[in-house]
Amino acid sequence: MSFPAKRLEGAWGALRGRCPLVYHLTNGVAMAEQAHVSLAVGASPVMSLCIEETQSFSGVADAILINIGTPSTASREILERAALAAKESGRPVVLDPVGLGATGFRNRLVRSILDTGGITVVKGNASEICFLAGQPASVRGVDRGFSPDPAKAVLDVARQENLFAVATGQIDWVSDGERTWAVEGGNPMLESFSGSGCWLGSLVAACIGASGDPLGGTLVALCAFDSAAEAAASLSRGPGSFRAHFLDALHDLAHGASFRMTERIREVAP
Repeated sequence: MSFPAKRLEGAWGALRGRCPLVYHLTNGVAMAEQAHVSLAVGASPVMSLCIEETQSFSGVADAILINIGTPSTASREILERAALAAKESGRPVVLDPVGLGATGFRNRLVRSILDTGGITVVKGNASEICFLAGQPASVRGVDRGFSPDPAKAVLDVARQENLFAVATGQIDWVSDGERTWAVEGGNPMLESFSGSGCWLGSLVAACIGASGDPLGGTLVALCAFDSAAEAAASLSRGPGSFRAHFLDALHDLAHGASFRMTERIREVAP
């Protein structure tokens, strides 16, 4: 069964009408480009790791992105507090568990954030999500390693944590705990520099914040991200030019350029 096209189109079109405010608690490596990606699609990003601002921003943002890429002892309380504040205000939260499985500190940090009950979507690469599901997976630094069964992992994580789960890779996998979808596309150039997964987190948060539809927003964000990557790769000579063309392509898509949605998505048997 194909995913409803009108639902995807509605989630993507909501970006232009809503200009969602996305509160980023993110890492220092990708922060600037996450802001650029947000602005390219019409979202309004705010970046802050100030503990005194968590309550205020969590109460007014359309969506919150928590990315643990460069964690610290001090950031743990900040991220937990933001997740709790978002839960109190009913705001959707996207958690990007960067490097989950690499160190005990990251593992405990992700567990404590999930235990707040405030997470709407957890989005990681296949190894991170397989680790979260309890599968044997390897993580090299914060990059993707070996991942046994990401399709099963997203289903298990979504069920265990009562949220939507996303595992990215050559095929992206999404589950709501009952059904699972594969999203195909993209380009290997995305793996040639750091931060591309963080950009995707910003796009997912923007789509969810604009549409109020965690599943439809996540799926259409993946479709748009893959489409932009394919367009950028066709014009690029290497990683540097790819980044610029990628932003241009996302901007074009957000301002009316057509792209493949339902054709990329297929439901898979559990």
